[in-house]
Amino acid sequence: MSGNPELFVALLSPDARWGSPEHPRSCQNASQIIQTLRSGLERGLSAHLEEIQRGSTGILCALDLLGVQKDNPGKVERIYQVYIVEDNLICEIKRFDDLQSAQIEAGIIPGSTCAV
Repeated sequence: MSGNPELFVALLSPDARWGSPEHPRSCQNASQIIQTLRSGLERGLSAHLEEIQRGSTGILCALDLLGVQKDNPGKVERIYQVYIVEDNLICEIKRFDDLQSAQIEAGIIPGSTCAV
């Protein structure tokens, strides 16, 4: 993630969602998503894209996050996000902690890879 989350806004549908509505930090529109990204950057969080795969139902990105753990800010945390795209815009972002679940959600045969 670059230092300018506003660059990401052009890819988002205005009503894009990130997280389930029941989650206290879920985002229900593009403005909330950008604010969440901006807040993470302000707290020192950084994300590095490590892998991307295109599936039949979404785009999977493997991200290495830094700065998530306050007691160990140098520790890397690998997460997977699936971007659901409609009309050439991201309409939903889904987070996964394991690659296989993310691949299934994105419509990718588990075990296949495509490094960035």
